[in-house]
Amino acid sequence: MAPAGTPSEIVATVHKAAIAALGQPEISKRMQDLGYIVHEDTPEEFARFIKSEIEKWTKIVRANKLSAN
Repeated sequence: MAPAGTPSEIVATVHKAAIAALGQPEISKRMQDLGYIVHEDTPEEFARFIKSEIEKWTKIVRANKLSAN
């Protein structure tokens, strides 16, 4: 994740580096050992996923009248 307004060139550079790192067997194995599921989504796909998660959890929180302590 990057702050809103981060130039797309920087996002692309970080994404490329992350994919390269996750492509290394020792890093990929370590992530899996820690319980992570590695996806090679594009930054745009990840943004859509985050947006859908916010919408989903907002509905759940509101429907159940939950609040943070």
